[in-house]
Amino acid sequence: MKTYYDVQKFFRRFGIITYIGNREAEIELSLIELQSLKQEGVISDEDYYQCLGVLSYEKEMAIEKRSGKQ
Repeated sequence: MKTYYDVQKFFRRFGIITYIGNREAEIELSLIELQSLKQEGVISDEDYYQCLGVLSYEKEMAIEKRSGKQ
């Protein structure tokens, strides 16, 4: 997984759709969903860390965009 879209496709395999209309809020919700999948043992460590990396990057970019540092 390399993009936020890849993570969204990955989540859809589990019936998870995270659309709120606010990018930062969607990323936060995605992080919560990811943590839940990991805690339940549904996903592998590899999938978890790939998603976490993408979501962390996307969160950072969303914050920078909001603060105008781009």
